[in-house]
Formats: sequence, C-alpha cells, structure tokens
Amino acid sequence: MDKEVNQEENVLKQKFENLKTKAEEEWGHIKQKIQVYGEGAEEFIDSLGKYIKENPQRASLIAVALGLSLGFILGLLVRGGRK
Repeated sequence: MDKEVNQEENVLKQKFENLKTKAEEEWGHIKQKIQVYGEGAEEFIDSLGKYIKENPQRASLIAVALGLSLGFILGLLVRGGRK
C-alpha cells in the first residue's frame, strides 16, 4: 500500500515539475513579447508627442473629432435598444 502511494506521489511530483518547467518557459516568452510591445509603444508615444508639438492646431482638431466620435458611439451603445 505504501509502495503504491509513493509511486503515485512520485508521478504527481514529476507531473508538477513538468508543468512548472513549461510555465517558466511560457513566462519567459511572455516577458519577451511584453518587452517588444513596450518598446514599440514607447516609440509611438514619442512620435505622437513630436507630431503634437509640430502641429498643435491639427492635433487639437483630431482630438476633438475623436472625442466626439467616441462619445457618440458610446452613447449609442449605452442607449441600446431604448427609444
């Protein structure tokens, strides 16, 4: 009986170690992807800031149009089917 319990315990430990190894590998891949996306987002924000400094009037108009559009869409979604 104890021998069977020990065998099952060893099997469970091995499965746990395998899952732990796979999880660590996946976490490494996820960290790499986050780093790549973070660098891309940083470049985008820098270029956006540069554009706003170079074209303040145009950037203001774009922001107003975007805000009105999003507000309109959200209003329609919130309103739903009510009349």
